[in-house]
Amino acid sequence: MSGYEDMRFQLRASLAQHIGDEPAARLMEALPPYNWTDIVTKNDLKAEIAGLRAEIHSLMRTQLIQMTTIFSIINASMVAVLQFGR
Repeated sequence: MSGYEDMRFQLRASLAQHIGDEPAARLMEALPPYNWTDIVTKNDLKAEIAGLRAEIHSLMRTQLIQMTTIFSIINASMVAVLQFGR
C-alpha cells in the first residue's frame, strides 16, 4: 500500500470507531481517491491558458510576417513583369 492509501485506510478506521462503519464509508467515498496536490486549480488552468495564448500569438505573428513577405515578393514580381515584360 502506498503512503497515501495507508493514510486513507487509517483515516477510515478511525472514522469508523467514532461515527460507525456506514457513515465512515460514505464520508471516504466523498473524498477524492488521490492526493489533493494532484488536483488542478483554476489558477493552474489560467496560467496554462495564458501560456498557450502567448504561444499562439507568437506563431500567428510569425506566420503573418512570412505571408506579408511572400505577398510582397509576388507583388514585386507582378509589377516587374507588367513593366518590363512587354
